[in-house]
Amino acid sequence: MDLLSKVPLVAQSCVVNTKHWTQEYPDGKQVHCVYASMKIPAGTKLTGNPLGGHIFLGTTARRGLLAESFGLWCKCERCSDPTECGTYLSGIICPNHSKDSPAYILPINPLDQNSDWKCTDITKCGNKVLGVGEIQRIMGPIEDKVYELTDSAAQLGFDQLYRRSFSLEEYKLTMAMEKYDGELERVLHPNHYLKFQLRKQVLYGMNFIATGIREGTIRHGILRRRSMGLQILERMFNISKQCSELVVGVEPGLSIYYGKI
Repeated sequence: MDLLSKVPLVAQSCVVNTKHWTQEYPDGKQVHCVYASMKIPAGTKLTGNPLGGHIFLGTTARRGLLAESFGLWCKCERCSDPTECGTYLSGIICPNHSKDSPAYILPINPLDQNSDWKCTDITKCGNKVLGVGEIQRIMGPIEDKVYELTDSAAQLGFDQLYRRSFSLEEYKLTMAMEKYDGELERVLHPNHYLKFQLRKQVLYGMNFIATGIREGTIRHGILRRRSMGLQILERMFNISKQCSELVVGVEPGLSIYYGKI
């Protein structure tokens, strides 16, 4: 059962201002807890979402998962907005524009899973639309590659942040994800949810590398250089900054990715 259904005062939304969980006590008693994840002005509707980390998926994927898992076709302000409240998590770079002046291809009606897509710059691209099949031909191979890389990272335990050992295989996978993230700069908006998935795993991998360099536990020659360690730390800072700025737009307030309230 969806935990939100236990708290009727909390409305489903993909922009949340509360967090919730069920606390179980030794005597078997269960208490459903709800707390504010940000400062909520009086009279503001309380909102929550059962997807957890999957709230960072793009609208089509997110709404599909909500429907599949909870029988809910969300119509919140974020789902209704092609730009997803200005985050562009589903944005595809329009090839008719230069890198210095990009425009993005977005769904015309994001509440329709089979909606046509079109460029945001109608002055240059007119009313030309791309069908959902064309979008899938662009995004299908990218999605497959991203999940191939992130699934490999998950199998190697990249989210075990306090692990001290790190193999050459894990280093190569981290660099492969970093390289592919760079290649996607030509195709996807910098905030695209698939790039966000990659950057999280890259950050985990680089954390292992930086820790190994600092503690001298990495035996591979290239990773023993002090300059390499500084490069890794600088890249980690930049990735963290990118991710934090995106998180603020999607999950404002207290988040597992961002601690501000």
